[in-house]
Formats: sequence, structure tokens, C-alpha cells
Amino acid sequence: MANTINCPVCGKLTDARLDSCPHCGTVLRKKRPLAAAQAQKTCPYCKAPIGADDFICMTCNTNLLTGQKVAEEVAASRRRRVSTGWMVFGGIAAVMVIGVGLFWLYIASSDPVSKALRHIEEREYIQAQAILAAYVERVPDDAQAFYELGRLQWRASQYANAAESFMHAVDADPEDVDAALWAVVALSRAGLAGAQTRQVEILERVVENEVDDPALWYVLALTRGVAGDLEGQIEALEKVVGLRPTDDSARWGMGLSHAMRGDYQEARRQLSLVGEGPRFGDALAVQGFLANLDGKPVVAAQRLEEALNADGVTVATQAMTELGKLRMKEGRFQDAQAHFESALTLQQNNPYIRYLRALCLQARARRQDALTEFEAIARDRGAFAMEATVQAAQVYLSMDMRDKARQAIEQAGRLGGSGAAYFTVQGRVLALSGDDSGAVNAFRRAIDADAAYAAVYLERGLLYVRNENLGSGLRDLERYLELVGGKVEGTRAADIRALTEQLRQATQGGDISRTARVEARSGVNSV
Repeated sequence: MANTINCPVCGKLTDARLDSCPHCGTVLRKKRPLAAAQAQKTCPYCKAPIGADDFICMTCNTNLLTGQKVAEEVAASRRRRVSTGWMVFGGIAAVMVIGVGLFWLYIASSDPVSKALRHIEEREYIQAQAILAAYVERVPDDAQAFYELGRLQWRASQYANAAESFMHAVDADPEDVDAALWAVVALSRAGLAGAQTRQVEILERVVENEVDDPALWYVLALTRGVAGDLEGQIEALEKVVGLRPTDDSARWGMGLSHAMRGDYQEARRQLSLVGEGPRFGDALAVQGFLANLDGKPVVAAQRLEEALNADGVTVATQAMTELGKLRMKEGRFQDAQAHFESALTLQQNNPYIRYLRALCLQARARRQDALTEFEAIARDRGAFAMEATVQAAQVYLSMDMRDKARQAIEQAGRLGGSGAAYFTVQGRVLALSGDDSGAVNAFRRAIDADAAYAAVYLERGLLYVRNENLGSGLRDLERYLELVGGKVEGTRAADIRALTEQLRQATQGGDISRTARVEARSGVNSV
């Protein structure tokens, strides 16, 4: 308060720097000479007089502190404010964008399904599968997680695990048709016990929610048929026909179902309604296929022959092929070959039928013809190329062409060789090259692949005999004869029976004959 005083006249508080009291006008101090004031206070730009405390010249509107016109300064200030405003707004927007990005990054990283899907997009399937497998253990009711896990397991050929995952997805969401269909297919591929029953159960749950979908009812019908439920199959097919009256496939299926039940009159009626006309022969063929699956080869052959003699058979190729296979099992290789050749007139380049025909030629000792066909199939590198190469090696062995046999079996290995026949022939080649240990190991792998494969016991038994391990040789040869049974055409089962008799005598204290030893050393061609 050092710059305030009380007016000596009115007594009111006033500023000591003023020349007069603002309240009563009393002069408080004498004024400075005008010349001195002007000398000290004139605008340096327009020379107009200004007050002692002025910082803007009221004449030229100049800021005496900056030397800038007031209008220009205001405009510049506005520009700064606008620029600053946009900078502030841009900063806020950038912060918001970054915040949203971080939020979604957090969501994606905290959601295992999203994270797994991102790995799938990058084709990092193993990482995705590991994430989902761990997640579903904690959250067992996430349908999407189980569905995606099932697809990854299917890709990895883990069909049993895929089936379980798809079934969990259906449990979590019974309306998920895709998961249900995947579960059915995966169960079929996995070959699990009770798979057919579980397939039917899954599809029955789905059609409860999709009652008007004829395609689902049709799949259910087929599945019930495979499971042996003909009544259920017919019921589902009737549902399909009701939803889609012009569906020939459903009508055709009903005809086959009635034929399988032995109701031929109804089968004829249903098949006569099919747009392409009656196909009663197909119904007989299907009945033959099923009889074969049921272990009734005589009935199967009879139905297949009846089918081939009927008119309008659309599955003639399949019927001829199945009938040929039945004749092969009976040891009737010439008849089987005739059926395969008839089938090839309808499907000339079918590799499976060509392969079966070549097997018949081989069994009938037509080695060169068989070899020509096997090598042709192998050159195509399609289906049955590996199997044909194995059989070519077998033929070469029977012709004592060991180098060719070795080359063929090595080629079969490069084609993905596996199975009892492959390992058996591989064992024979190794034994002939002097690698008895490798041969025994190959024979063991053949038995692991198929314990009922007769030829492997023959070859291993002969190897044991050659190495004076008569007891083991006898057991293997007896097992061979047991598996061959009465199907002896194309084999030397009679020679093996004579050899086993000699071995029994030797193991009981007698001496194995020279002929038997020569037989064991030379080997016996197997089929």
C-alpha cells in the first residue's frame, strides 16, 4: 500500500502518483512541464503524444513493446490459436486411435480363439492347435473353439481327436450343422469303436433343429443304413421324399433298402418311380455287397450274378469287381480274371481292377504278362503304384532275377512302401543278399502290419530252417498252412506239408532229408 494516500481535503484513499484527487479534484502535486513530458512520451513510429503508461499508440495502433501493428498481431495470434487448436485436436485423435488399437490388441491377446485364428491366418497351425487345446480344457463350452480345434486336428490327420472336438462343438451348440457333419466324417475316418451309433446320434440331434432340411435327412438315412438300421433308413428317406418329392436319389435309396430287407415287390415299386426307370438289378447288387460284408460269400456271389443278369444295372462295374474278388478268395483265379476283364471293358484305366487282374495272372503263373501289367501300373504313379511295384519285385524273385527284385522293392520304398506284402518281399530280398538279421526284422514288421498274412510265415519259416532253427521254422510253416487252408491254387502248399512232416521228424530226434534241406535253401514262391 506504499503508493496510496488519504486526500488532505476529503480524506478518501487515493493514489499518491496522481496529480489530483479523483474524488474531490484537490491538486495533490504540481504537473511536469509539457515539453519534458512530450520529450519523454511520444510514439516513436508516428510521433503522436502518448501517456506515460501507454503501451499502444492510439493514433497508429502500434504495439510500443513489439513494434507490430495491433491488427497484424491479432491475426497472428488467431493463427497461433487455430494451429494450436488443430495440434491439440490431432493429439487427442492420435491418442484415441492408439488407445483403440491397444484395446483391440489387448482383446485379441486375451481371447485365445482370436489369437489362434490369427495363427491360422499365418499358417502357424501347430501354435494355433496348442492354444485351443489348452483353452478348451479351461472353457469346455466354447463351440467355436472346439470347431476350430477339430479342423486343425483334421488337418493333422488326428481323426479321432477331431471327431471328439467336433462332437464337443455340437454339444455346446446343437444347431451347428457344419460341426455335426464334420463329426460324422471324422468318426468314419477314425474308425472308432461304436462310431456308427455315435454318427446316428449326432445327426438325429441336428435334424431336431433342422427338421425341414432334406439334405440332412438324407445323410441320416445313409448313416442309419450303414449302421444296419434299415427301418430307420426307410423312415428318414420317406422324410426326404416328403420334403422333396422329385428326389430320385431318395426314392432310389428306398428301393435299395426294401431290397436289402428282402421285400422285392416294394423295391420294384419304388425303383419304378425313379426318373431313369426301374433299376432292380442295382438293388440285387447292393444286396450282394452287403452279404459279402456280413461274411456270407456264397449269398453275395449269387446276388451279384443275379444282378449282372438283370436289366438296367448301373453298378455293373462294381458288381463285376466284387464278384471277381470273391472268386479270387475261392482260388478260382481264371474265373476272377474273366470278371476283371469284363469290368475293364467298362472302365479301361481303373488301376484297382488292373491290379487285381495282374494278381490273377501272377497266381496262374503267367509271370511275364503279370510283370508287364504291374510295371505299367507303377509307371503311372497313381493309385496302387506302390503295391504293383511290390508284386513286380515278387515276380522277379520267382524268376530268380535278384537285382531286378532289389531295384523294384527299393522303388516301392520310395513310393511309400508299407504293409505286410511290402515287408515280406523286402525280407526275402534281404535274406537272398545274406542279411538274415535284416530279413527277420522285415518279417516281424510284416506280421505287425497283418498277423494273418500267410506268406510272411512261409518266408520266415524257410529262413529259420535254412539256419537250422528247425523248431521256429516248423511253427511258422504250420501257421502258413493253417492260414492258407483250402485255398491252395497258385501255391505249393503240398510241398510245404511234406517239408513240415520232415521237420516234425527232425525235431523228434530224426534227421531232416536232403530234399527238404534243398527245398528250404531254394525257397518256395508265395502268392
